Order: sequence, then structure tokens, then C-alpha cells
Amino acid sequence: GQVNPVSTAIFVGADPHPNRTNFPGKPENFSGTLGAADAIRVAGSGLFLIAHNSIDCGWTDQASVGIDVFGPRPTLEAEASAIIVDNDVTMSSPEGTAFGPNSAAIEIKGFAQGNSVLNNRIRGRAGAALAVIGLNGGTPGNTSFVADDLAGFQSSLAGVFVDAGATNTVVIGRR
Repeated sequence: GQVNPVSTAIFVGADPHPNRTNFPGKPENFSGTLGAADAIRVAGSGLFLIAHNSIDCGWTDQASVGIDVFGPRPTLEAEASAIIVDNDVTMSSPEGTAFGPNSAAIEIKGFAQGNSVLNNRIRGRAGAALAVIGLNGGTPGNTSFVADDLAGFQSSLAGVFVDAGATNTVVIGRR
């Protein structure tokens, strides 16, 4: 395996590192220390289902994210139609960690379109439990947060953060 720090534990989408001589491209043979950023990152075009995962994101980086749905610039195919459902996400950074505005348990960002976040259980602390964030000139659109359980979550920014310019974001809480 590889021993260098990495920024994503699980990548779902187009392969950012196609096979070549010095990089065999075998994630099943990967080991190393996880650096800052995402526990799960979804990027690129396609239909994605991220379901029934238990995620413990304890990084001390101010931008750590449990599940990151990222829509790249229009020169690449935009991410669309991810369904994030029935996950347990714990943001377990130590007390005193200073979080930035882009730290969240579940984050939709950039040019991401038409994503649904449903019935997830979120615990711990970060900038926000759920976030929709503009990035590189892109603002997400048509994002739904439905029946996510935020009990036991401490935010330094907001429980649900919707950045300026994001369009058609729907938030429906739990009873």
C-alpha cells in the first residue's frame, strides 16, 4: 500500500488517478494515514447511493467533512443525483478544534445538482451538521435534506448552513 497522507478515505466517482506505472490504482491495496478533508467524497457524473454507513470523522482539520458531495467545474461532468440515506455520521474531533465554514457532517458543494440527504443520524461537532456551499464559482441547486436526526450535534456555525446563491434547497426536519 501507499504510506503518504491522503485527503479522502473513500472516493466515489470518476478515478482521479488513472492507472500508470508509479500508481497502480488499486484502492483495495491502500493503507496510510488519513489527512484532512473527507471521510467519503462523491464527485463526477452518475447516480450515487451512499447508504447504511457508520462514519467516525475525528480529524482536527478545520475543513473536515464526513460525507462530501462535490460538483466539479463545468469543464468536467457535474455531479448530480446522489442519494445519501440512513448513515450514522459522528464528527469526533477533539474539544477545542476550530472549525471553518466548510466543515460539516454532510456537505453538498460546488456545481452539485439534484441531491437528496435523507434520514441520516448526525452526532458530534463541526461547523455544521448539514451544509450547501458554493465553490469555484459554482452553487449547488435542488438539494433536499429530509428527516435527518441532528440531536446530540454541536455546530460552531449552524445546524443547517445554506450558502448565498444556493438554489432550491429544501429542509424538512424530524418530528
